[in-house]
Amino acid sequence: STYSFTTAPNAITLSRALPQKFIIVGDMASQSLTTPSPVSTVLPWITDEVRNQRVDMILHLGDFAYDMDSDNGNKGRRFMNDIAASSSFVPYMVNVGNHEAGFNFAFYNEFFSKYARASQ
Repeated sequence: STYSFTTAPNAITLSRALPQKFIIVGDMASQSLTTPSPVSTVLPWITDEVRNQRVDMILHLGDFAYDMDSDNGNKGRRFMNDIAASSSFVPYMVNVGNHEAGFNFAFYNEFFSKYARASQ
């Protein structure tokens, strides 16, 4: 699939785009969308906010999936698939947490650095 989103306004156009609406989330402790957990309750709400254009950006403050490296990185891959419905349509900025530290942050770098390279 191909997705796209509009980046945040620059300093010149920002005043026409106010107010900016952010969702700030952290410590999602990803289990799955079908297991009762923060990801199964918060993620559908975030997706709905994005779908209905009630949010301009998501800031995720780390601890994406406990732990991203579990099951040879498959837990992190499932989490990335779970957030795609939101992260594909609005900027989704991340900050590393301690649950991304496994294998010297290898899976965090795998999942997020390719997006940074694609935007260069």
